[in-house]
Amino acid sequence: MSLYLLAGQFLHIVREPQYPELVTLLAEDRAMLEGAHPGGPGAVSHSFDSSLPYALHVERWALPREFWSLRESEIPRLAQPVTPEPLCWRFEGLRRSSPPAADDTAQSAPTEEVTGFIALADMGWARSQLQAELESVGFYPWFVDETAGLPVKKHRR
Repeated sequence: MSLYLLAGQFLHIVREPQYPELVTLLAEDRAMLEGAHPGGPGAVSHSFDSSLPYALHVERWALPREFWSLRESEIPRLAQPVTPEPLCWRFEGLRRSSPPAADDTAQSAPTEEVTGFIALADMGWARSQLQAELESVGFYPWFVDETAGLPVKKHRR
């Protein structure tokens, strides 16, 4: 069963075919989901489920503590998407502010958190580049277009 009551609101946890690395939280209350993502309200979309009309996509480890015991096999995998295509992607990762020390006993180099947005058309090359440059990088569908003014990579044909 993946339908839960949290703070008096129903919450359904599923996996969508287009986001295999994320879980989708479906809820009655948009404000509850907006408050759950540090990136802001652009993370929340409408869902195609009229009884739970709002959705948020997160990594399973980011679920509230009450859901940490939830096994992956207990989260239903949907055959069809329940949310629309995002307008862009948000990424979050860590960048070392200096190269790691050769000596493993030395204190690790400090890291800085890096976040940003990627246009849909640029996601392929950007994902590869960011995975090479950042540690613990995650990608999240975003439902407010935050890419206006970003440089656009030219694609050769």
